[in-house]
Amino acid sequence: MEKINKILFIDVGSHECQEIKALTQPALILLLLYFKRYLINLFIEGKIAPPVNDFFNFLSLRKKILSKVDFCFVAIEPNWRHYSLSIYKKLNYVFCFGLQKLNNNFKIKALTYKNSQKKCQGATLFDETKNLELYDLIPVLDTDYFCENILQNIVKNQKKENEPKIILRLNCEGTEDEVIYSISKKFPNLLIGVLGSLDDVMKKKGLAKAEALDDYMSLNSIDFCRFSSNICTWPDTIRFLFNKIYK
Repeated sequence: MEKINKILFIDVGSHECQEIKALTQPALILLLLYFKRYLINLFIEGKIAPPVNDFFNFLSLRKKILSKVDFCFVAIEPNWRHYSLSIYKKLNYVFCFGLQKLNNNFKIKALTYKNSQKKCQGATLFDETKNLELYDLIPVLDTDYFCENILQNIVKNQKKENEPKIILRLNCEGTEDEVIYSISKKFPNLLIGVLGSLDDVMKKKGLAKAEALDDYMSLNSIDFCRFSSNICTWPDTIRFLFNKIYK
């Protein structure tokens, strides 16, 4: 098997970094979280915890991956309010801006929130409001500019015996397609997979854009696996990563 030694894990829309925590937190903490969800699942409808065997297989594969692969974590989160979380201090790179395909290198745009606390999920560049309590003005970088001037330098800094492979984790409220297009164009031989959710492309841009993204990913052999704070997504994600790393 060809083994990948270094992964550049780029999380766009990292929020509270729940997915990075799933990959890096001590197994005991994840076990406690799992059994709490498992017990709750006995009393409510809907699946919020995977079967026990699947979760222990997740922990086993995760241990194998972490023991052999050097991860470099890059978080891109335009909402600075989340940076008080301790997980952000443990990451390799943290950037406080939005990403979107623009005609210029950068632009100041409104990031709109669902409530005035401004820490909820779902903050977006696509919705507009005149209520000052529901938006912030933030810097937004063009996705191509980001790849050519920032991500390119990160890749060079990681390069030793071989270049790192890139895994994307996306949940950026409708700009997922723009990020994928730019990164796959700039790093076609490094991008090995996309994690997260692509649902917002359909919600924010419509069926045609969602289908165009599906066709592009299929044509360019870019594989996708759903990955979120929902523990039920974790076993499939870790198998996806394991198969990509030990292909």
